[in-house]
Order: sequence, then C-alpha cells, then structure tokens
Amino acid sequence: MRKVTAKVLVVGSSAVGKSALIQLYTTGEVNFLKDYQLTQIAEISTKLIPFEQEEKDVELYLFDIAGSEIYEQAILKSNILKDANFVFLCYDMTKETTYEAAKEWFERVTKANGKKLPGVLVAMKSDLQAIRKIENKQGMQLASQLGLSFFSLSTARNQDIDHPFQHIAQQLIK
Repeated sequence: MRKVTAKVLVVGSSAVGKSALIQLYTTGEVNFLKDYQLTQIAEISTKLIPFEQEEKDVELYLFDIAGSEIYEQAILKSNILKDANFVFLCYDMTKETTYEAAKEWFERVTKANGKKLPGVLVAMKSDLQAIRKIENKQGMQLASQLGLSFFSLSTARNQDIDHPFQHIAQQLIK
C-alpha cells in the first residue's frame, strides 16, 4: 500500500473542543474526557486511515493549535501554521464570539500559507441544542464563503466525529 500524508491545522478559539475531539478521534476512545487542559502553542497527533480499495493509507498529522490569545503572538511568530495541506476550522455553536473568531483564524492560516487551504468548517457541541446561538445554516453559509465543507458534531456524545476527518482523507486519495 502507498501512504499519503497531510498536515492538517486544527484551529479555532480556546475551549471550543479541538483537543477533546482530536483525542477521541486518534485514540478510538468512546468516552469524552472532561479534564480540560489548555493547549500550549500546539500539540501534534497522527491518525492512519486505510483505504483498502484504493490501496492507499492516509496519515493525517493533526496540529492542534492553541486558541488562547495568550499564545497568539508565539503562534504567529513561529512557522507552525506554514506548509499545511488542510484547515480544520472549529467554532462552538453556543458562542457567537467563536464563530466570529473562526473567520480570523481562517485569515491567519491563509496568510501563513500564502493561499486559501481546502478543508472543513466544524460546528462543535451539537449536543447543546437548547443553548445554540449559531444555526447550521449560518455555518453552511460561512463554509461556502470560505470554500470549505461544513460539518456539525458532538464530542461529548461521540457523534459524527469521524466525518470531517474522513472527508479530508478522501480528498487526498482522489
């Protein structure tokens, strides 16, 4: 089998659930861990996705980029955002500020790479419908404006977490 690799920047505001999502997805755990620790600049995880019919393996290098403003300057001064293949842009559908910040994150990633990257816009925390502030329609419109595909998921319920990653992997085997 041939292996295809990609650098995927997982970006968005602090506490939207990026780290929890990556941990669940890469470890295969079924339970959401509620022990939150602030990501410091970046953490890198990998996931190998086999595509047996195409005789290819896709290895995603997931760069979990800190969303906290205290690390913003360090991130911008480093080369961590450069040379990426895909962007995985996240926002918390219960907090409007994270939706607005997603646009800023997309601009930062675009500037660092000198071009718009393909990828996904992900509405996080779909299990919290009662306190939703951003409708999926808004997310779909923003994704369309940015040239991204839209997904909605719940890390807490382990619901649909693999769909955006599978979408990115499938782009690599085309």
